[in-house]
Amino acid sequence: MTALEQVIAETSPSLLYLLGDSFHDVHGHTHLEPDIVTRLRHLTDRVETIWISGNHDPNPKHGLGGECVGEVVLAEILTLRHEPTRHLRNAFEISGHLHPGAGVVQRGHMVRAKCIIADERRVILPAFGAYTGALSVTSRAFHGLFEPDEASIFMLAREKIYRFPMSRVS
Repeated sequence: MTALEQVIAETSPSLLYLLGDSFHDVHGHTHLEPDIVTRLRHLTDRVETIWISGNHDPNPKHGLGGECVGEVVLAEILTLRHEPTRHLRNAFEISGHLHPGAGVVQRGHMVRAKCIIADERRVILPAFGAYTGALSVTSRAFHGLFEPDEASIFMLAREKIYRFPMSRVS
């Protein structure tokens, strides 16, 4: 929660979209400490929050503020959803679910990290929380979602984001 609070404090968004799996299971919100519930309510009172349902929290009616939806379509061209689709219905898509990670050789050393994978039509974001690992973008789950020669990965470091073509991923 602290990381999310920090990002919100630094960026002052007016709208926050959460791409699903905000909780480990459908009852995960019931296990939150009272302090966390208070902090989440404070956040959703200040920032319009849209909770998109995920496979772990398929119907997130949790009383934490904000609106719960299956997916969001913006301007009839951009879809925000939890799981990426094989066949895009709109021009663009942003999703989560797969929690991408990648490894690249940099200066003779293998570097592995969470990453964003994207091409001109689709973006898959890594998990924001600390409890989820990173599934390699070379895994079968990503096959068919991106053309390897058109996709890039954006590796997340402490202070920077590094862009690499898919051809650099090991």
